[in-house]
Amino acid sequence: EARAAPAGEFRKRPVGPPSTPPQSASKRRHRTPATVSPEPVRGPKYSDRVGSGRVVASHGASAKYATAPGKAARGEGPAAVVRVDRLVAPYRRGYCSVDDRADALRSQLGAAAEALASGPSCADGPETAPVGVPCREPRLLLGRIANGAALDEASGVRAKMHATTVELEGCADAGGPDFAAALDLSQVAGGYALFPGQVVGAVGTNPSGRRVAVSQVIHGAPPQPATSRVGDLVRAHRGDGRPLRITCASGPYTAASDLEYEPLADLLGACITERPDVCVLCGPFVDARHPALRGPAVALPSEGGGTLAATHDMVFAERVSATLAELYEEWAEAGDAGVETQFVLVPGTDDLVAPGVYPRPPLGDGVPGGVPVDARGAPPGLTVGTLGLRRVETAGRRRAPGAPPRVHLLSDPSEFSVDEVTFGVTSSDVLRHIVGAEASAGAGAGGRLARAAGHLVGQRSFYPVHPPPPGFHVDMRQAEKWSMGRTPDVLLVPSDLGPFVADVGGGCLAVNMGRLARGTTGGTLAKLTVHPMQRGELETMGEDVKVGHNIVERCAVEITRI
Repeated sequence: EARAAPAGEFRKRPVGPPSTPPQSASKRRHRTPATVSPEPVRGPKYSDRVGSGRVVASHGASAKYATAPGKAARGEGPAAVVRVDRLVAPYRRGYCSVDDRADALRSQLGAAAEALASGPSCADGPETAPVGVPCREPRLLLGRIANGAALDEASGVRAKMHATTVELEGCADAGGPDFAAALDLSQVAGGYALFPGQVVGAVGTNPSGRRVAVSQVIHGAPPQPATSRVGDLVRAHRGDGRPLRITCASGPYTAASDLEYEPLADLLGACITERPDVCVLCGPFVDARHPALRGPAVALPSEGGGTLAATHDMVFAERVSATLAELYEEWAEAGDAGVETQFVLVPGTDDLVAPGVYPRPPLGDGVPGGVPVDARGAPPGLTVGTLGLRRVETAGRRRAPGAPPRVHLLSDPSEFSVDEVTFGVTSSDVLRHIVGAEASAGAGAGGRLARAAGHLVGQRSFYPVHPPPPGFHVDMRQAEKWSMGRTPDVLLVPSDLGPFVADVGGGCLAVNMGRLARGTTGGTLAKLTVHPMQRGELETMGEDVKVGHNIVERCAVEITRI
């Protein structure tokens, strides 16, 4: 019935909560790409998934904030989404010379070593010494961890680093960047967790200048946590008393067996009833690993009954932008005048509508406004070169004067805030890269995934791994774009690894919401509820006093199956 609709027309989905399996929640059928895969993808169907809505990981808010009757109220209007300008426009990629990379690595190492030396962990320690200079007394050696394992000449890839192949490269201000000394980690007190590219402080002796007997490892120096003026918090926490609700999801947004984008439709269907203040969507939106998108066989049905060759931005426009536009149209048809959900879009790795080099600029049109498709059978209004996000801003009704944008386009990585709550996000799957390269022993409780997320904060970087694994490309000239200026309240790190939520220290809550679609079936998403601060605490402070946000106690997180 859905496919019987004339080409170019959209079938509306009734307003209401999404249905539960076994019937799919999605009733939207746009101009579906006709070609899916040369070989059928086997696996359970998305419509037959089980456990929809089941909580797989959670973090509870403190009862002090969740149930306090004297808590301050959040503002009545829409949430204020403010981004920190990091990478706002495309840049020239693929022209990073060897000298450029060397200069960037030297500068990055020097800045990180300086921050580590001035941090509290090194304040009462021994004197610093250059790597490579013999010393019989314990000294603090600052440098970057390197993998000393043998290089496979055929593949050009080194074996995985382990305890006996860990090396420390000295920084430019302490012995020269090209000198490396082996680390003897057999006597380390308190354990260690090391990966290539990590800037650390190693306390130990180096009698020969070539091998350091390490007694202690200082893993990093987190930046200062985010704070706000009490006066700003008082103005932000007024009104109806409801908490701040944020939904977070990461692509792929369609099952591997088709390009129907049913998981995305179900996610937006939940937004109709739950009405979160902000919905953060991380890429990939058009996944390069999808079987139907690996070749040039993507096609859209035409009005004449045939097919029309489709570009990747056309798939995004018809499957993502059109679905977002329908969400606002359905709210308008229902006469709902409530606060609109705002969407934050972050490009991802393997995203065919974003550059393949890290860091990635915000999503944007290849051709501003697009070019109309003038071909036989092309649906009216079909364009190429545009992602179609402009129609999301005008769908349903005209925006009120002064209303915030419905869609905020951010780079990967990026920092932004929702009211006073600060976020850091990267779609690079850096957790998998760290876990796959890490050598650890006696690192303590908390789990390796939470520890990997904590490395980002300790290294003040959204991507501290060097060199990156094969297939992941970085532009070292843009290295400052993935530095972390402050410890975020919430760190979003979507990954193929298991979803989790953890307190990684410094007042930071790390969240891996998983993938919305996994193979041919559904995945997971995260729902954050940030309770407001207590009015009594704020009123006893001066307006110019800066206070922390205490998100670990104020925020409740549930990671659920779609």
